[in-house]
Amino acid sequence: MITALISLLGSSAFGSIIGGFFAFLNKKTDIDMKKLDLAHEQARWGHDALMRDKDLEYAKTEAAGRKEVAIVEGEASIETARMVAIGQSQEADRLDAEVLKQAGKWKGWLVLGGAARTWIRPALTVVLAGAAIYLNGVLIARLTEGWDLMTSEQQYDAGMQAFAWITGQASAALGYWFVSRGNGK
Repeated sequence: MITALISLLGSSAFGSIIGGFFAFLNKKTDIDMKKLDLAHEQARWGHDALMRDKDLEYAKTEAAGRKEVAIVEGEASIETARMVAIGQSQEADRLDAEVLKQAGKWKGWLVLGGAARTWIRPALTVVLAGAAIYLNGVLIARLTEGWDLMTSEQQYDAGMQAFAWITGQASAALGYWFVSRGNGK
């Protein structure tokens, strides 16, 4: 029996079976390694695609930020140019000793024109404010005459319109004196 077993183990059929088994194991290992390589490659591609998406998002955010900065800088340069132009126009209107010296006999008219230019806005503002106060007084007198005859909704509407009228007048006067008035003229 030992002889039969030894002859079987030493035969070419047994060697072929063992060789085939180990070849199968090698091939299975190669296939498993290839599957792992493909899974790794697929994961890398997914990661690369995700990174490209993040790069695009970052580029869009950066471009939007640069656009906002450009808009703010553009608006600032426009405002700066406007203020420089206002300053230059006011400087051109200013009377100085050299201009008065060159004016000769017209000097009095230049001074009178400068004074008129300096005082016309404040005088006009005082006249308009006085007229507005008078008109407000007239409106208040008229509203109080028939106030009891109005419903509460009508009283509310009339009060809101009077408030809008007064705040509109105040806005115009304050806007002139503190915003668009210029250099104190």
